[in-house]
Amino acid sequence: MFANRLLSAETRVWTTAFGNEWRSASQTTLAKSAGVMPPPLPAASATTAQPPQTQAATGYSPPYVPPSDVWAYLLAFSPLVFVVLEVVLYKQFGGKPGDAVPAILYWLGPLPLVWADARNLYLSRRNPQKREVMPFVLLTPFAYFWRRWAITRTSIKFLWIWIACFVAYAVAMAALSDG
Repeated sequence: MFANRLLSAETRVWTTAFGNEWRSASQTTLAKSAGVMPPPLPAASATTAQPPQTQAATGYSPPYVPPSDVWAYLLAFSPLVFVVLEVVLYKQFGGKPGDAVPAILYWLGPLPLVWADARNLYLSRRNPQKREVMPFVLLTPFAYFWRRWAITRTSIKFLWIWIACFVAYAVAMAALSDG
């Protein structure tokens, strides 16, 4: 583990030879083995020493997908999409602003985007513990982006984009109502 850099030189280690004292790995014989690889196991012991590999023993690891934030961007800009839909349909069919796009679409419309983004987070191994993010969109995209940030600890920019787009949506709807 020290040779493969899984342990740093400052990692505290203990053996029975140390008594009650913990020492940094650099102060032990582990430091001498830093560049040395052990010889391969003999063929007979290699087959008997290892248990058969099953999915339960190895755990499941999904196929790796490169990280992509496309779905998060689409979700963050979704209020602007709804403004465009509202304006186009309002001009086309008339009626009151806010009636052109059914209200349920504002709630259900982002669900496929959230599902795709949550799946990409898992497949790109940015959510390896598969912590739940999907239910948070049922509150608002605000809650989803907050949860996404809490899991990935990357950037909170999607939350700010969504807030700005939502404000633009509210202003546009107010302008449509007045005009």
